[in-house]
Amino acid sequence: MVQFLAAYTHAEKEGVDAGAQSAPSRTQQGHIPKNTHNLLLEFGEFDLEVFFGERLPPVLQDETDQFWKALFEVADALDGLHNPRVETYGHIQELHGWHADIKPDNIISVQGKFKLSDPGFATFKTKSEQDPEEFLLGGTETYGAPERHPGRRGTMSAVPQTIDIWSLGCVFSIAATWVVFGYPGLQQFRKVRENAINQIVSRAFQSPHPQRTTSISAGDYFHDGHQVLKAVLDWHKVLRSALRNTDTVTSRLLDLVDGKMLLGSAHMRIKARDLYSELKDIIVRSETGDRIEMPGNIMEALLQADKDAVSSVPFGTTSKSSEVPAGLDDRKARKSRLLGKPLMKTAHRSEGLKSVLASNYSQPAGRNHPTTKIAVQTGPSDQTRHGSSGGVLGHNRPSNAQMNAPISSYDRTPTVPESSQRTFPTPQVKQHTRSPKTHTPQDIFQAQEEIKARKTREPRDKLKLWAKERKDKLLSQHYGNRDLIFLVDNGESMGRYWAHATALLLTLVGKSAGQDEDGPDLKFTLGQVKLENMKSKLSIWEDKMKEAKPMTEARTNMKTPLHGILSQYLLRVKRQKQKQPTKPCRKLTLIILTDGIWAGMGKNQNAVNDIIVKFVQDLEALVDTLVDRPVSIEFVQFGDDPAATYRLRRLDTDMKWHGIPDIIDTEPAYGDLNKMLLGSFVEDYDDEDEDEDGQLPDPETPLRQTASPDELSLVSSPLRSSRRESTNQATPPPEPSFFLSRPTG
Repeated sequence: MVQFLAAYTHAEKEGVDAGAQSAPSRTQQGHIPKNTHNLLLEFGEFDLEVFFGERLPPVLQDETDQFWKALFEVADALDGLHNPRVETYGHIQELHGWHADIKPDNIISVQGKFKLSDPGFATFKTKSEQDPEEFLLGGTETYGAPERHPGRRGTMSAVPQTIDIWSLGCVFSIAATWVVFGYPGLQQFRKVRENAINQIVSRAFQSPHPQRTTSISAGDYFHDGHQVLKAVLDWHKVLRSALRNTDTVTSRLLDLVDGKMLLGSAHMRIKARDLYSELKDIIVRSETGDRIEMPGNIMEALLQADKDAVSSVPFGTTSKSSEVPAGLDDRKARKSRLLGKPLMKTAHRSEGLKSVLASNYSQPAGRNHPTTKIAVQTGPSDQTRHGSSGGVLGHNRPSNAQMNAPISSYDRTPTVPESSQRTFPTPQVKQHTRSPKTHTPQDIFQAQEEIKARKTREPRDKLKLWAKERKDKLLSQHYGNRDLIFLVDNGESMGRYWAHATALLLTLVGKSAGQDEDGPDLKFTLGQVKLENMKSKLSIWEDKMKEAKPMTEARTNMKTPLHGILSQYLLRVKRQKQKQPTKPCRKLTLIILTDGIWAGMGKNQNAVNDIIVKFVQDLEALVDTLVDRPVSIEFVQFGDDPAATYRLRRLDTDMKWHGIPDIIDTEPAYGDLNKMLLGSFVEDYDDEDEDEDGQLPDPETPLRQTASPDELSLVSSPLRSSRRESTNQATPPPEPSFFLSRPTG
C-alpha cells in the first residue's frame, strides 16, 4: 500500500486563500478561523495506466521478471488489506477488509515499486469465522466482478472479498497484454471486449424476452454478467502464442488468472494470501531457468540507451528535432518526424542490467568485453506453451544512489505556517571543518580493474591475496591496527540483489586485501555460515555467499547480529585492559551490506539505534577517547526502499542527538567503494554526502526543518497484516501542533 508518512494541521481564515496569512482567532472582520488537515503520503511518479503508455514493455528475462515481481507485490498489499490487524491502546483488533476499486489507475509506481492506493471505497468489519460479505458502494464497472454489476440482480447485494481478486485478475490480464503487445495491444484488447459485449447485447434484444436473456449493457467489462467472457480467455490464448521465448512468467500467470481468479463463482476464487504465495512461486520457477550469454558491450550500450531515454513526455508537446523543415515531400516529412521521436525507456531495464553488469567480476570472460549470462528460456514447456487450467504454476530525490536516480516521493513539500513551527535546542557536537574533495569516487568496475592491475604487476604468489606489495595505497594510509568485519544481510528481501551483493563483497574484499593483518571476517544476519580471519582466495568467499543465499520467509532482525558483534568487541577491550592496560585494543570497522528492510524486527524499529547508543556509552567508559573512532559502522544499502533509506540516514546523521560521536556512515550499493571502506572513520569521506551547512539532506522527512528527528518518526499504515510487518513502522511521535493524532481503525 502507498504509505502514510505524517499529518499536520494549520489554521486559516475562512474565505482567504490557503497561502495567505492564517489567523489564530476571530478577526476584526468577523472571520472565523478553520483548521485545514493535511496528510503526507508517498509520491507516485505514474499510475499503472500511464506507466504502460510511457514505458516500453520488457524484453530480456531479467527485466520481465523484475516487472512482474514488482507488480505481484500488489497481491501482498491486498492480503494485508483483506486481513488487517489494528492496534489501539494495546488492544489488537482483527478485521475483514475490501478495497472495492482495484484498477490500473489505483496502482502507483513509487520509486520503481508498484503500490496499491486510493482506498476511497474501502470497507472494514470485525473479523468472523464465516466468509465475510458486505454491502459496498462505488467501484469501476470495467474491472468489477460479475456479482457487482448493477444489472445482475437489480438491487445491491452483499459481496465477498474475492471481488478484489477478480479486479486484480483483470489488471494482470491488462498487464500481460502490455508485456506481449505493448501499449497498442491495450486498445486492441478493449475493442475485443467491447465487440463481445455488443454481440451479447445484440442477441439479447433479438430475443422475445430480452430482459431475461442478459443483465448487462454495452461496455468493456471482462464478464457477461455471470462468467468471464469467452473472448477474454481466447485473447489469453493469443497472448500465450505470441510470447517471447525470454518470457517464462506471463504464461504461468495467465494460467493462474484463468483458473483461479476470473471465475464466475465468487467463492471459488483464490484467497489473497494463497494468491501471493502462488505468484512468488511463479517468480522462483522463472529465476531457475536456463541462461544464454550476452556480451557485456551490448548490455552497456542498452543501459546507456535507456539512460538517455526520456522518463516522461508531456502530452501535446513535440521536440524541436521533430519539426519538419519546409519544402520536404510527404515521404521525407514523415521520415523526419519519425527520426525526431524521443526514445522511450524500457520497463525495469536499468535495474536488471546494472545488477547483471555488477556481477561481471565473479565471472569474467573475454579480453575487452566480459560475457555475462542473461536469463533466457531455451524452450517453453508443454504446460507453458499450451496453458493449464489448474493454475500451477520506478525535483529528483537527493540521494547518493545517482545511478538509480528515482523520482523523489517528497518533491512537493508542504509549507508549514510560522505559527505551528517549533524550534529545538542544538545538541553540543563537534563542528567539522569541511575539507576540499581531493579524490575521485571509485565505482565497482574501476575497483575491479585496479585489483586486476595489482595482480598483473605481481604475477608470482598467485595464491597470496594478502601480499604486502598488493595493498591498496589509499586504504593503507588509514587502516593501521584495524580489524575488518563484513556482515551480509541474507533476509528474503535481499534475494533480488544477491548477485550484486556477491560481486560487491568480492570487490571490497579484494580491494581491502592486506589491510586487516589477521584477515577479515564474514558473517551473515541469519544462519551459521561465517569466515573468521580469512586470508584466502576469493572463491571461498564466493562459496560462502552461495551457501548463505536468502531463503523464502527468512526475515532479518539486525539487532541480533549487531548486538553479538559489538558485545564481543567490548569483551575484547575489557580483556585487553586487564592484560596490557597501556596498549590500546585493535580498532574495528564493520561493513554491513543490506537493503535496510529488517522485516524480522517487528514494531521495535529503533532497536538498532538503541544498541549502538548503549555500546558507545559502554565503550566510552573503557577507552580514553573516541575521537579517532576506534569502532565504526558502514551501511551499504541495496535498493531504494524509502523507509529503509530514512532509517539508515537517521543512523548516519542523528546520533548526535544522543551525544554519540559520528561513527556511522551510509553509502548506496552503486556508490563509491573508497567511501564504503573509509567513510565510517575517515572524516573527509564521511563529509562527502553532507550539505554545505554540514547537514545531510533528508528527503524522507518533509518537515525536518521544523522538528527534531525524534519527533518525526514514520507512522505505519494500519492496513498491513501481521504476517509481513511494514518496514517503516515506528513508535508514534509526540504531537506538535501540526500533527494529527495517530490514525486508528
